[in-house]
Amino acid sequence: MQKDCSVNVQHTVLIYRGTDEDDVPNGREVVLGNVDFEPLGYADLLGTQSKGPTKLSLRVRSGVVVACDDPGLKPGTRINGDFGEFTTHLTVKTIGLVPGGWLPSGLAALTGATVGFDLCTLATVKKAFKGRSEGASDKDFLDFLNSPGVRINPLFSIIEGTLQRAPTDAEVRALAHRVRGTLQAVLPRAVLVPGSEESVEGAIGLAQESAAGIERERAFLLSVIPLLRKPVAEARKGEVWAAVVDAFQKSDLSRRTLSFFAALSCVVAPQGRNHARGVLKPGTHPYGPKDAYNALADLRQLVLLSNAYALYPDDRIMYCTDDFNFAAFWVGLEPRNFVRTDAGTTFDFTGNHLFPGISEDQWRDVAG
Repeated sequence: MQKDCSVNVQHTVLIYRGTDEDDVPNGREVVLGNVDFEPLGYADLLGTQSKGPTKLSLRVRSGVVVACDDPGLKPGTRINGDFGEFTTHLTVKTIGLVPGGWLPSGLAALTGATVGFDLCTLATVKKAFKGRSEGASDKDFLDFLNSPGVRINPLFSIIEGTLQRAPTDAEVRALAHRVRGTLQAVLPRAVLVPGSEESVEGAIGLAQESAAGIERERAFLLSVIPLLRKPVAEARKGEVWAAVVDAFQKSDLSRRTLSFFAALSCVVAPQGRNHARGVLKPGTHPYGPKDAYNALADLRQLVLLSNAYALYPDDRIMYCTDDFNFAAFWVGLEPRNFVRTDAGTTFDFTGNHLFPGISEDQWRDVAG
């Protein structure tokens, strides 16, 4: 049976309709929910930067049967296998980061993933849905998030903060109140997890837990920013790389420190695709402690995401952002296989996009 695929946004399912060899519908149908998609990669992400609708081929790996005319496939059964791919021309306002790559953010409604937003993306969501009439659409994947039962974790937005410094407990509580209020107003059919008080206490705990690490990273970052202020000339890349590695070795930071990866990527990635420069913003002048804190607060979101994947490997979690360089930094790493150890979270990654053309010795500097 050949297949034609469509999305029912109201019920957040994929519908596969069978066709014969002449592409004529044969009346057979399989409806899938809780769908598992193959993550999209770096090249797909670059394609979202063109104007207008983005042509994306989404490959389905598995799904739970909601309804089927085949008596051998009972509702509630997860079926695995290569279901082929379908092509969409919806736009992609926000990018959903997942293990190994990304997906359009609205697909969280189809996959059952719990969603987190950065604060800028929360503003994008607010603009997209505030005052919108029932059934209206922007022809964007973001539309899917306005579906019943979408799970949203406000902790990511709360912990990011807005103050360019570590927040007090009272400031965390105030931001938590605003974030939850915004989400409940613009996405009233969503489910916020954890609950109100749990999200506040969780954010306070995460802020306190990460404060010391951010201070150590800030000292490292401020020590190497002068080396990165301007794009590094080809003739000096080896010298600057070695200086960044030396500063890192003196910092007592763990090997999988994302600010270290970003600093090294600033050295070797080509102009036009140097996404780490967009994350660290080393060209800011003067570059001070608040600038470093801003960059590290963003990277901390990826640390929290990595920790969540390691601690809850069976849960689906998607972190949504409309910051292209930030997303490209994650997707360029292709992080996967997250494991929690006594020393923190470790993961496998690749270096083709963020560290192009480096030597074997330089790869050992990165990978350990």
